[in-house]
Amino acid sequence: MEIIGTLFCGLGLFFIGFRLISQNLRLMVSGRFKRMIERATQTRMLSALTGFLSGMITQSGSAAVFITTGFISAGLLSLKKSMSLMNWANIGTSAMVFIVILNIKVITLNFVGLIGIAFFLQLDKTNKMRVVFQFLLGISLLFLGVMFIRNSAGPMQSLPWFRDMLKISAQSLALLFLSGILLTVAAQSGTTVSVVALSLLSVGLLSMMQTLVIVMGTGIGSAVNIILLSSRLKGSGKQVSFYQAIFKTTGVIALALLIFPDYLLSGDHSVHLFSILPSDPGKMVASLFLIMQLLPALLLTVLKSPVAKSLLKIAPPSHHESLSQPEYLNVLALVDPETSLLLVGQEQYRIMKWLPDYLLPVSPDRGTKVVLEPQVLKETTTLLSQNIRHFLEELAKKPAAAEMQEQIVQAQQMLSLMSDLDQNLEEFMATIQSSFNSVVDLPFTVNLVESLRTLLETVNESFLSPDVAGLDMIISLTSDKGDTLQRIRQNFFVNNAGLELPVRQSLFTLTLLFDRICWLLKSMSLIKLKSLSGN
Repeated sequence: MEIIGTLFCGLGLFFIGFRLISQNLRLMVSGRFKRMIERATQTRMLSALTGFLSGMITQSGSAAVFITTGFISAGLLSLKKSMSLMNWANIGTSAMVFIVILNIKVITLNFVGLIGIAFFLQLDKTNKMRVVFQFLLGISLLFLGVMFIRNSAGPMQSLPWFRDMLKISAQSLALLFLSGILLTVAAQSGTTVSVVALSLLSVGLLSMMQTLVIVMGTGIGSAVNIILLSSRLKGSGKQVSFYQAIFKTTGVIALALLIFPDYLLSGDHSVHLFSILPSDPGKMVASLFLIMQLLPALLLTVLKSPVAKSLLKIAPPSHHESLSQPEYLNVLALVDPETSLLLVGQEQYRIMKWLPDYLLPVSPDRGTKVVLEPQVLKETTTLLSQNIRHFLEELAKKPAAAEMQEQIVQAQQMLSLMSDLDQNLEEFMATIQSSFNSVVDLPFTVNLVESLRTLLETVNESFLSPDVAGLDMIISLTSDKGDTLQRIRQNFFVNNAGLELPVRQSLFTLTLLFDRICWLLKSMSLIKLKSLSGN
């Protein structure tokens, strides 16, 4: 039971680590970090080195898949670049077989300790540093999870049922292959099963061919593992996971085609490939394991384009990934700052069009409209805002934009206000949902929701075709409503004295958020008005 508990704990830490990495990576990505990743993958040599080192360091194809998924979701890698990265990451994992097991225990434990000390010393006071340390915490937990999984998988070789299963199935190559699959799924580590098979080979319990069949079974088992681990992923995450499964399966098939025709057709079951490999059984199996990674890497590199198209069909981008991709921004537009700012305005308008959707789940007509899930809406606006922010950062560095710095700053201010507006609308909706049945249909709540929807739609119309009169109207509508809201709230509470305290608190919070949202809309309209006047 302790082994199973350790394995379960490792899986939990792995998932927590991945979640922290993917969430905080999106927030910490700056223009400099993005350029660093782009430089590390812009040439084949650098991409190969980056992938190989990631596979060798993580010692896990699954970890490489989930980290790569985080990079894609943060807009740092394309699908094709991620495929090349995964090819070399898998080759990097083959280093484990040559060195048996790379001990990351000491490094991982010290890393977790350093992160803990950093939190204790409150080095994460600023938002920027908090995101960085949470990202590092995610990495440490992911590695700690991998370590726990390995620590639980290692003792499995001493369990009677584990070794007996290998001995019983040794009578049939098909059973050995199935054993390799099942044991890899159970141990969550193809390397552990391969090492156990090597130990049985060294004492004469298995032949070379039997050991090889088990190692090939671990390839299919690894494919099954990654499909199971990524069952809840969508879009790019599902694409990378499927690619990893295809990679592992292709490696097994390619190696089988290279060996078994020779094995079956020769009278003495000899294999010519074995004669050119190291004679030492352990080194021979390790070499075959490496070949099982090299063959699919070469084949899938040649077929990169059709494979990428197939992955996009099998696992199309998730809704928020498709929406969060810029429609107007293009790196070529950076040569013309004036055009670039117009394109930024179009992307910002896309965000503004989505914001009223936050209110749909709590509006009176919520049952008659298709509602975009708030979480999807949040991820979409966050990713698109990051893309716009990076574009403006690059634009500000262009010599041609020296005379337009004020307009660039205004665009950055507008983007910051949009982010605040997004957050406040999300909080407004969440406040209603926290006591949904008690609050959502109250006349006071309905009036606030409908007023906000009307304001947002009016602002969107004014921003689409900006004019002084329309912006002046928005500024007038969103002027300080604090006193007015207080009177309305007091009258409502007096006329509804039987309201419970939690309901009163929710309504009070809604009025504060409403007032804050009005202030943000007014500030955004003032920026638009300033840009029209040219001052």
